[in-house]
Amino acid sequence: ARMGQPPASDPRAPGPLAFAEPDHVRGILTDAGYSAVEVNSMALDLCPPGSAAEVAAFAAETGPANRIVQHFGGGPADITAIAEDIRREIARHETAQGVRLPGSIRLCTARNG
Repeated sequence: ARMGQPPASDPRAPGPLAFAEPDHVRGILTDAGYSAVEVNSMALDLCPPGSAAEVAAFAAETGPANRIVQHFGGGPADITAIAEDIRREIARHETAQGVRLPGSIRLCTARNG
């Protein structure tokens, strides 16, 4: 919250977190006529290319942080400061094999009809 609280957003709006709620995903697929809907979580490491500093710079310039900076009328200095905050967090996950961020995905399967 370096620049302020971001505006509220719809957690089900299109985007990478739209399917965070398994029941929501099941409902979408069932309403579309699918059956035997299964939603499973799978833990994995996300391995973005580059060093912690490179990953942080990319995240600050292209991700939600950038949209928040734009919303509050920030500029390049804000992006740089936020990238440094992100870098400090990501550095905790930097290994000899590169950055390995713990994460999870949803694997959804269903039958047509």
